[in-house]
Amino acid sequence: DLRPTYGEMLADRFAGHPWWGWCDLDMAFGDVDGLLPLLLTDGVDVLTFKNEYLSGCFTVFRNCPAVNSAFRNEPLWQRIVADPQYHVWDESGYKHLGEEVNFFNLLKKAGLRVVCRPDLYSFTTATPEHQEVKKHELVDGRMMADGREVLFCHFTDDRWPT
Repeated sequence: DLRPTYGEMLADRFAGHPWWGWCDLDMAFGDVDGLLPLLLTDGVDVLTFKNEYLSGCFTVFRNCPAVNSAFRNEPLWQRIVADPQYHVWDESGYKHLGEEVNFFNLLKKAGLRVVCRPDLYSFTTATPEHQEVKKHELVDGRMMADGREVLFCHFTDDRWPT
């Protein structure tokens, strides 16, 4: 739940960089240098890889005051970040008094340009809910998922080898 505060909290580390973001460790990236510059354009403030919420495994933010301080628009932000319980506020959110509370909706309500690219996201899983098995491979630096190029693969299962 702390991730929405990183823009301000780590401002000294992000100074001089046009973008910042978060990334999980259980990922393999493809052609970042070829794909990301095409996605991080003047018409984008937030780039994420899910349709209805922020991608917890990888999301990129424009390094500017409107984006970095957007979390302050949530009246409950201090309570959320102080609570030791994880509320998933930074991703899909949670219900508070019947209201959906999540950072994705907050960014959109603030008028920020949130671009969702689920077509560039892939994952591995073999849970009972998702029996989908995809073939992932790196081909000349490009991450391929069942023959189509994606930016990354998120390893969401515990099978080894992947």
